[in-house]
Amino acid sequence: MADQAPSTTATDQLLNVPRTLTLGDRVLSVASLSLREERALWQELAGLVAASSDPFQRIAPVVARLTKDGDLVARSVLLELAGREVLADVPPPDSLVEKARRTVPAVLVRELYRRAKKFHPELREEELTAVVTKVNVGDVWFELEAALGGGTDDPKATR
Repeated sequence: MADQAPSTTATDQLLNVPRTLTLGDRVLSVASLSLREERALWQELAGLVAASSDPFQRIAPVVARLTKDGDLVARSVLLELAGREVLADVPPPDSLVEKARRTVPAVLVRELYRRAKKFHPELREEELTAVVTKVNVGDVWFELEAALGGGTDDPKATR
């Protein structure tokens, strides 16, 4: 039976005590960042999501249905809105960034890297990329959330 790390206490969270998570054959220390660093990290993650999320791909099923139904006016309006989003460089919604943290390996790798780098100066992002995959990204995210004190005992919980 493996030893489990003690749960994060309210005092630990207030003091921002680093916690650990196991990733492959490495044990990484992670912690919350300062408010400024958290905001910068979120912007960085949003940039990754924006670079990989094409609004036209997100609306493609609706456009196809509208085309099939012959509702060309609604189709044109939807395409115009997507075009404006691209041209205005609108950041992705927070819900999309939050979902990407749980489902997109590159996004979670960047977050892990930023949270662990100060405790592991030798850490390279490529090391994490080799271990976090589409198959285990949800489990790794769950471990990260638990290490940051936001976890729950329910493995189906998303927040």
